[in-house]
Amino acid sequence: NEVVEGDESAKYNRTYGGEFQYISEDGKFSSSARAHLAETPDKLGANEYLSLGGGYNSSKFYAGVTGERVGEKYVNDLGFIPRLYNYDAENDTTIRIGHYAINPWFGLLIRPKSKINLIEVNTWSVLNYRTKGDFLERSTSVNLSISFKNTSEFFIEMFNTDTDVPLPCDIIDSDVPLPADRYVFTQFTGRYSSDRRKAFSGDASFTSGNFYNGTRMEFGGSMNWRIQPWGNFGVSYLQNEIKLPGEFGSASFVLIGPRA
Repeated sequence: NEVVEGDESAKYNRTYGGEFQYISEDGKFSSSARAHLAETPDKLGANEYLSLGGGYNSSKFYAGVTGERVGEKYVNDLGFIPRLYNYDAENDTTIRIGHYAINPWFGLLIRPKSKINLIEVNTWSVLNYRTKGDFLERSTSVNLSISFKNTSEFFIEMFNTDTDVPLPCDIIDSDVPLPADRYVFTQFTGRYSSDRRKAFSGDASFTSGNFYNGTRMEFGGSMNWRIQPWGNFGVSYLQNEIKLPGEFGSASFVLIGPRA
């Protein structure tokens, strides 16, 4: 791991590489490969980004997997690299951690002859490991979505996270950061969207479950009113309630978004 103090010594940053993509003639099979290098005046090693993936799609199912390697010193100012930069809330420093990421997915597509247009059963995971092989994090989703012929939709999901937090972290702007430890927690989500063809439509969602060493509940919805020929007018509401034990605190976040 390397302690980063804003990378002030880097007076320039160059990123270069190549990418390859293949799609079969029938469109069912696809694959991709990427290789990038990032260069700074420090001439750092372990400065590579590598990616390889492939997938298959048909009318009944789909499946695929991607794999990535991000070097510890892959300093790329052109974009955000997930999990590379890790903030130490106790020592007010940022540490880069090189890692592997593996992302498999699989889904079934069912088209019943009824008011239901499509039933989709899906699962996916993202697994992260340090370049030295140590476990970092796994996220897994198992979900079901139902699309009706009237354009309304219903979605349920179980989302499980297993994370080995490498540094003390402050996830809710508390005075006491969570300790570096391994946390396993599961959350459940339900969401419904009404018929979007109607002048008045909306959606509602609810999520509840564990969150690190505490709990989290999220609920919200939106309403949309289509007034012809003037346009669409709506408002959305989202609230998060996070409760951590004891000195780690709690937080409530509310987001209201009007739109026109």
